[in-house]
Amino acid sequence: MKTLAKIMIALACLALLALGAYALSSKMEVEARVSVLRAKDAAETLEKARQSGIEVPGDALQGYVVTLSVDMRSYSPFRAEWISLTLKGDDADATVLEGISWLRDMPAFGKLEGDRAMYITFLSSSDSPVRQAQLEYYIFGRYHMIEINMKD
Repeated sequence: MKTLAKIMIALACLALLALGAYALSSKMEVEARVSVLRAKDAAETLEKARQSGIEVPGDALQGYVVTLSVDMRSYSPFRAEWISLTLKGDDADATVLEGISWLRDMPAFGKLEGDRAMYITFLSSSDSPVRQAQLEYYIFGRYHMIEINMKD
């Protein structure tokens, strides 16, 4: 009986350690970059948006094309799922032009950066965007949200 009790205590301790490791490793590291171009210098992006059916305002060349890129790195032994990047705009935002703002999953200990990063490109009348975006994801069924403040 004593041997069985010792085994059960050891298993309970291991389970607590595993739970603690999961809780400490279930967050992602996020790095956000913002780039701003005059719309007349980003005519190719505007034309690509028009060709894909996005309605670009006539005075778009007076505005700015802003791109928010988000690199992510996961240190979790579980994959991240249902990753979404949402822009919280203000009245100066006209149109989201393009982007990769939703991913089904990211592998355990994975990273998305550079060309594989999530991004949103939008048209703004302001050259100094001070806005927020939200990155939402689940790891092993646990919801996480990261607020991203964009400042040029």
